[in-house]
Formats: sequence, C-alpha cells, structure tokens
Amino acid sequence: MRQIMLTLCALASTAMIGGVAVAETFNVPPGNIQLVEFESEADIETIRGISTAVSGKLDVNLASPGNVTGKVVVPVATIKTGNTTRDEHLAEPNWLDAKSHPNLTFELVSASFKDTKALAAGVSLRGKATGKLTIKGVTKTITVPIRIKYIAASDKLKKLYIQGNALRVKSTFEVTLADFGIKPPDQLIGAKVAEVVTIKVALTAVDK
Repeated sequence: MRQIMLTLCALASTAMIGGVAVAETFNVPPGNIQLVEFESEADIETIRGISTAVSGKLDVNLASPGNVTGKVVVPVATIKTGNTTRDEHLAEPNWLDAKSHPNLTFELVSASFKDTKALAAGVSLRGKATGKLTIKGVTKTITVPIRIKYIAASDKLKKLYIQGNALRVKSTFEVTLADFGIKPPDQLIGAKVAEVVTIKVALTAVDK
C-alpha cells in the first residue's frame, strides 16, 4: 500500500497544463553526489580522471520519460587524475585546451527506454539517450546507454541534504580522442594514452 501511495504521489506531482503532462525540471547541483570519470587504458599505463563539480538540469515528462532534454557541464579545471603535473598537461592546447574551451558539455536531446512505464517511486528504466557531446569545442551527436531511477522524497534523502524527489542517472560510453581534436604526442598514443577513452557518468538530479 505504501508503495502504491508513493507512486500515485509521484505521478500527481507531474505538472499539468490543459490536462496534458508537461516536463518537470530536475537540477544537477555540484557536489560529491555527482561523478564524471574517464579511464584511459593504454599498454603500459592506466589513467583515471574524475570530477564532482558537475552542474546542469534535466527537463523530463515523468509520464513519458522519453520526452527528456537537458544539459550537463563539467569544467575542465575540476578534472583530477591524482597527479598535479598530469592535470596541468590535461589543460594544455594539445589535450583539452581549458583556456579556450573551459567546459565539457552534453546536451540531452531525447531518450528511448525498453519499458514504457512512467517514472515514479522506485521505478528504474534502461534504454538509450541521444545528445550532443562537446569536447574541446568539437560537438558530436552520440547515442549512449542510460539507466534512470526515480527516488521519491524521504527522510532518508533529507539526511543526505537532498530536499525533494531525485533522479539517479548513470551511463558508460566510449569516445575516440581524435574525433574531438585531441592530439597527444605520437609517442604517447597507444603506449601511455589510449586512443579510445571510457567515460562513466553517475548523476543525481533533484526537483527542489
């Protein structure tokens, strides 16, 4: 019964205009509940970088989650690899060129899910998201796997300083450095730097 009530409350919270459900905004606040990570697995070195200084928003129709748009921003200067010298190199022109292009961005255009159910308390959906990824000023349209879960407001969330309902969004995908104009020295590619990098995203968006 409690689960049914939570589901009904979540669906009832969806904004209505003329009887038609419209998108609600969920904000992505910077902090430790956010994580964007990259991993470069080369022949003789593995490099991992992370940032928790992620911000943005999602506009999603809870009754029809495929109708979702949004934008996520990651400042290049906030990416840390565990080595300050390497972090400085990452910001240089051959790499991410933080001076000319201070942010990495992903603009979400749409999504499709295997299950067509509405997002409500405890519901988790898997599918694909399509959007525009911009790295070093180069924008590519990509489609990536996505998992999204609706977490209803609760005392437990309040103890974590999360006021309101939340959406937990996760994705893992690959990007090819050359596609975005990233050109490390030739002697590093393949040996210390992989040509294809894995990106992992784990974000919590909140409606209040």
